[in-house]
Amino acid sequence: TSAFKMPSWVPNLSFPSASIPIMTSWASSSKAVFVHQQENKSLTIQGVQMATISQVTTPIRASFTDSEILEHCRRWKQLVRRRSSNVEGDRLLEAFLSTLFTGDIKDKLPSFTGNPISFEDCEKALDLLEGSGEDERAELSRVAVEVRRCLAGRSFFLSEEGLFGVCPEFSRRGDRVAVVLGLVTPLILRPIIVESMNRFLVIGESYMEELMSNQGFLGPIPEGWEIHSVDIGGIAYVGYANADTMTQQDPRVPLPPD
Repeated sequence: TSAFKMPSWVPNLSFPSASIPIMTSWASSSKAVFVHQQENKSLTIQGVQMATISQVTTPIRASFTDSEILEHCRRWKQLVRRRSSNVEGDRLLEAFLSTLFTGDIKDKLPSFTGNPISFEDCEKALDLLEGSGEDERAELSRVAVEVRRCLAGRSFFLSEEGLFGVCPEFSRRGDRVAVVLGLVTPLILRPIIVESMNRFLVIGESYMEELMSNQGFLGPIPEGWEIHSVDIGGIAYVGYANADTMTQQDPRVPLPPD
């Protein structure tokens, strides 16, 4: 609860947040039923617990220099390579780079993202050294600015299941990652006991690449399919594409019979 004795699931707007909202995750649909119990200020939700946090790193601060931000990212990259067991190969690198921008990256949302950085731009910046020339330093700064915009006030985490993502800086080991019906971002929840009953404290939203696009509920995207943004009347919608088709119909969900 906040200093105003409000439940943890009610945003405390009196406390300025260093983090911008995560807008590009689509971990679930926007439709659900929540049950508020007035007597104990609890909120009943429906969802799936997907992971348990095993390690949380030092958070990115808005006051960090460009060099400090990129050094954090390099250390996280090495950590992921050593510790992540559920994501491999090229997919591991892409998932990591996407996580640095909470999914807000040009390759994934070319028509809508406010981020001009691509996977290639970010990979090059992480490989560059501080002694680089003027053009290279400008590229380093360009990438660092976007990482700061997306991750200020957030930490990187690893889970017991071998997954990774970013979470609120107040997260800690043992917190749970859950996909909740009606919320487009996964939530970080902390198990607590209230009046001898199991409850969860809401810590905040998170980004976990392996849970995006309803994968927590529907499973991974079928082989041969990719997720793209679709512009319909200036609004971004999720679309699915393979070699021959671009559609809004999720290939994981069968069409109803005629």
